Amino acid sequence: PPPPPAETRVAGTGAVGLVSLDIDVASSLLGSLRVVDRNYMRSDGTPATATVNRSADAATDILSFQVISAGCVRVAGRARMDTGELVDIVVDVCDNAASGSADTFVIGVPFYGYSVSGAIGSGNYAVSSP
Repeated sequence: PPPPPAETRVAGTGAVGLVSLDIDVASSLLGSLRVVDRNYMRSDGTPATATVNRSADAATDILSFQVISAGCVRVAGRARMDTGELVDIVVDVCDNAASGSADTFVIGVPFYGYSVSGAIGSGNYAVSSP
């Protein structure tokens, strides 16, 4: 049989202010992502989170993966909020430097009008192509 097709993949962790994004998603739509926003603390002291991880929660899923420019990808999915709600989420990640110093992300949850973006202050993302 022929070898499996090569995949584009985005992986890494980073933070813009009090918002962090951990992501590991392939163009085959396999993988996971997690957003933690410490700007929104719950009454029990935990931060707001949104998680896509089909192996842990079958109601969540990666729905699309698109290369939007050199080193940049857009991942869309269905995420579980820490409150239990399911929401659509769109994440753009750009791998702009090997060190991570110029990497960026944009996170949007349209239902809530939520958006955060910027250059990461810590961490590193890698976008690998076949």
